[in-house]
Amino acid sequence: MRQVRRDGARGQALIETAVVIAVILSILMGVYSVGQFASDQNTAGTATRAGARVASELGNGGYNGVTATGCQTTAKDPCAVDRQIVQNVCQVAATMPFVTSIAEVDIYRVSIPPASGVIDLVDRYTSCAAGANAVSAAYTLDLRIQTHPNEAYIGVSLKYNYRSPVPLFPLATTATVSTVTLMSPHFS
Repeated sequence: MRQVRRDGARGQALIETAVVIAVILSILMGVYSVGQFASDQNTAGTATRAGARVASELGNGGYNGVTATGCQTTAKDPCAVDRQIVQNVCQVAATMPFVTSIAEVDIYRVSIPPASGVIDLVDRYTSCAAGANAVSAAYTLDLRIQTHPNEAYIGVSLKYNYRSPVPLFPLATTATVSTVTLMSPHFS
């Protein structure tokens, strides 16, 4: 009889150990999955900050009423400046390992004061390709004011599709990260 009890206790301990190991592995995979998403969010933030920094420095690209060249045929065409911003955002975003695609990069003006968070003019790009044109280009060069003390605010937003690296946790989501900054001033 004693032998039976000892074998039963060993079997119970084995089952308990298997259950505990399964729970611990599930928790560890979940933590890894969330950690990778947080890492990609951090990288996306770095990408939008890099784009906003370039947007602030380039401003209106020296626009002075002369016809610009880009994706539109208007004199206020923002695409030549925007392409440099999008290129910087996409270079940093390309380092995110679990991002399946870049959905869009937006360059936009925020209403004044910026705390209101109302976006009124947007240049939207849906591709990181070198010659990509804007789907919409409403934030034209003449609106990108850099004359001190009335500098405009410019924002850069990155929307991307993320897929979890852990098959047990099939997290697939679309995330958006934005950065808003003030244009670099030009003193007159």
